[in-house]
Amino acid sequence: MQTPRDAEAGKARKGLLRDRQLRASATQQKTDPFQWLEDGSSQRTLKWVEDQNTRARSALDAIPERDKLRQQLSDLYNVESQGVVFHASSGAARRYFQYRRSPGQNHKVLYYREEGSTTQKVAVDPNTFSSDGSISMPWAKVSPDGRMVAYATSDRGSDRAAIHVLSLDTAALLTDTIPPIRYADMVWLPDSSGFYYSKWPDPNIKADQVDNHHVYLHRLGADHKDDIPVFGAGLPARSFTEIATFGGSRHLFLTAYNGRTTVYYKDLANGTSMVPLITNISGKFDIINVVGTKIYAVTDRGAKNNKVVSVDMANPSQRNWTEVIPERVDVLNDASVVGGHIVASYLKNAHSTVLMYSLDGKFEREIKFPPMATVEGPLGMSNASEMFFRVSSFNMPPTIYGYDVKADRLDVIYQTPCAADLKNVVVDQVWYPSKDGTKVSMFLVHRNDIRLDGKNPTVLYGYGGFDDSMVPEYDAAIIPFIQKGGVYAVANIRGGGEYGQDWHMSGTREKKQNVFDDFIAAAEWLISQGYTSSGKLAVSGASNGGLLTAAVMTQRPDLFKAVICDVPVLDMLRFHRFGGGAQWISEYGNPDSSDAKYLAKYSPYENVKNGQRYPATLFTSGGNDDRVDPMHARKMVALMQALASNPEDIILRTDPKSGHGFGMALSGYIEKSVDEWSFIFQQLGMVGGTLQKVKALLRGGKKRSSGASGNPAYA
Repeated sequence: MQTPRDAEAGKARKGLLRDRQLRASATQQKTDPFQWLEDGSSQRTLKWVEDQNTRARSALDAIPERDKLRQQLSDLYNVESQGVVFHASSGAARRYFQYRRSPGQNHKVLYYREEGSTTQKVAVDPNTFSSDGSISMPWAKVSPDGRMVAYATSDRGSDRAAIHVLSLDTAALLTDTIPPIRYADMVWLPDSSGFYYSKWPDPNIKADQVDNHHVYLHRLGADHKDDIPVFGAGLPARSFTEIATFGGSRHLFLTAYNGRTTVYYKDLANGTSMVPLITNISGKFDIINVVGTKIYAVTDRGAKNNKVVSVDMANPSQRNWTEVIPERVDVLNDASVVGGHIVASYLKNAHSTVLMYSLDGKFEREIKFPPMATVEGPLGMSNASEMFFRVSSFNMPPTIYGYDVKADRLDVIYQTPCAADLKNVVVDQVWYPSKDGTKVSMFLVHRNDIRLDGKNPTVLYGYGGFDDSMVPEYDAAIIPFIQKGGVYAVANIRGGGEYGQDWHMSGTREKKQNVFDDFIAAAEWLISQGYTSSGKLAVSGASNGGLLTAAVMTQRPDLFKAVICDVPVLDMLRFHRFGGGAQWISEYGNPDSSDAKYLAKYSPYENVKNGQRYPATLFTSGGNDDRVDPMHARKMVALMQALASNPEDIILRTDPKSGHGFGMALSGYIEKSVDEWSFIFQQLGMVGGTLQKVKALLRGGKKRSSGASGNPAYA
């Protein structure tokens, strides 16, 4: 008897055959028959997505040992986690704040306690916003007087967030709500009477017609409709503004980016006008603090690995900048001015080294953390006598360290519990040559008893873009894979920021192919050194990393057994027309110019071959993703299912309650991880059962035959 699911599968097969024939005909005409899938609100698209989810569930739910994996991940994620304590003044007293998440909660909660008390009270609990955890709190900011909390709420992972204000004295929400705005940010006024916030003037404007960020001033008690823009008019299109305050919120800085950088300044204590401070420079100028009349900032002007400079606010011309900490061979990743010291965090071969300097740049000491780890901080309540840092690695759960400056002593304050024994998990770093001879580093995570016999299941992860560095960080989701004998590899490919601005730029625009060559070379090295084989190798990446895995899949389909392509950018000739795509032109190039020639050469959507067998691929997308539009995944899946010789191996999972991945409920993240890792386990032969059973479900239990176009098709 045919079940409803069988009927749906039959309809899907007929649709795939029709789309395949259409695409095969259109290939010669250079048209795109799947452009209709760009309209995410049409009934036709919604039905198509529903059919794909039905198809995905048929495949994923049939994988053996899923329940065991779900329990493992639940045990690993549902543990107590704590952040660093920080404080805000409230008259003569202080309130102390801390983020904590208890087992079973989807989101972290902001707590506070009064000075002299040990009892913590709930300030904001985002777990109460929705029953399923779909509404999250991207950030919360305590007012300078410690009496209020402004916080953002995002529905289903959207980049559009509303701003709310809570009175801690009365535990009541004020009427000061800013409706959902894209990339919401805000800073309090020094007297806590209001705040500045930034937004796009029209949050619904199309991606390729995007305006620029504007900054508004909101006074508490006023209607947000009466908020008047105080900054942004006249800036070039696509300018993005960051807001920051220093010196007890006295010094306001607005930094506008549009491929170049301009910094504006306003002294909120004396009501002076907004004035340009740093004007139209190339590169970055990231302010880290203000001491007296001196601004301390990290810049790459004349220093591709970054340096620290000081700038006198009265004489801000670049010729008057003072170099405080010169450029080093290692990349300056971050810096802070804390209690009369500059704490500089460097990437030395893509992992952290932390050095302390005086304000005039004299080296004082290295703060020695565990090796092969990533250090964040100083965080929270930092002063001259004590600083706090968050440290983690692939085999080290997030750990809060307190550092006593006078005693030069580092102590563990809190370590996130781990439900697994990681003592036998090792982290190595290796170097391998890319296609053009460039040396590339890679982290390898595995048990200490693996054998180099070419039989180890291996997952290769990468990103390769936007100056973003892939560093050693704890991810509980990889632990079951490692415990089952897997090798987890993270490649520091070009396009990232691990080795400075040259490393980043050598993987952008017309040089993007270097990124894919580096990743392919990593896979080949893992095979040549006996870690794995093509039949045991999967690749994984998200967002720009989804572009990476799809590109290497289309360029070298023979090299991989399985692919995870998460919330990906895939149609490189139309990416700028959707979501946040217009903001990425400086990274990828402009498809409406001669850049289209090199974009078409690697665009995954443009390079799917008729009749080619591709690795089994799980595409994932967020139905509410307004950063990378899910149309990319939809069109790519439709095309691959129409042209590939093994369409049953191409799966799309769309979560209607998530966006680009930010703010996802922990329960939703666990379910997504179960799907992705069980797919990997199955494809790499790490679970019982056979692939034939799953493939039969996707084929409706029937044998495949050739379609009218001569390509393999569902019967």
